[in-house]
Amino acid sequence: MNTIKSAEEILDHHYEVEKSNNCGIVMHDKETILTAMESYASQLLYSYLKVISLLQPWATLVVIGAKKIETRSWNTKYRGPILIHASKSMESAKEILDNPEIYNSFSIALQQADGKIKLPFGAIIGKVNIVDSIKFEKQDKKCLKLFFNHELKLGWEFTDQELAFGDYSAGRYGWLLNNPVQFKKPIPAKGSRMFWDYELKSVQV
Repeated sequence: MNTIKSAEEILDHHYEVEKSNNCGIVMHDKETILTAMESYASQLLYSYLKVISLLQPWATLVVIGAKKIETRSWNTKYRGPILIHASKSMESAKEILDNPEIYNSFSIALQQADGKIKLPFGAIIGKVNIVDSIKFEKQDKKCLKLFFNHELKLGWEFTDQELAFGDYSAGRYGWLLNNPVQFKKPIPAKGSRMFWDYELKSVQV
């Protein structure tokens, strides 16, 4: 019996080279996955985690599991755990929730969480795993639902609520998230653009 020893051999065994499906959604090649492995390994070695700052209500929706895709204008090769920081801008949160479609979807998420959603600002409020990143070449609701619910087979349904919580415009990216954890006590912290680092010893779930 042959043994797969190296990371590259594992990737050759499990993954196909980058391809684009009929919905124009780009999957990733093995070089991307190798980079992700190295990034996660470095965090384990130096005992820190990456952090991403999100506006509210997106930050809270992510850590309670109501928002499973973080849409961005930029891609990431990182895969693994990441802390979620809620930005301090209350005005931005108000502007987002002024959108009727977003507000209605937020209300549904609130009901599903038994009304226990809190919106802290200026703090690390939980963590989640980034499991993949995909690129959108078309903005088509039917096509997106077909891809997420039938081709990708994530194990959960891509709903109108999820669609309302992101910007799926052509040329943008969707980070697929899982294993959300909401911290019992938010950790006050200053945010930053892009990724930033936070020491693990300071994090308590």
